[in-house]
Amino acid sequence: MLEETSEFALSDSLKIQDDHLVNVCKYRQKGCCRYIIFFEKEGDFYCSKNVPELREIVESKDMVAKGDNCEGL
Repeated sequence: MLEETSEFALSDSLKIQDDHLVNVCKYRQKGCCRYIIFFEKEGDFYCSKNVPELREIVESKDMVAKGDNCEGL
């Protein structure tokens, strides 16, 4: 998935802060949000929920995470 998304310019407003990642997104917990994307080049987690192109990629994959935990960033 990372190769497919490398063409997108990522806004800092989409970067998921550590406390939000754990407490809201439930990263590595039961109920983890499916819209979390890690971009290796940037070294950060981003929310793909409100970016139509990224959301489409996420929703087309068979994701283990099924959560939809907030309105998105």
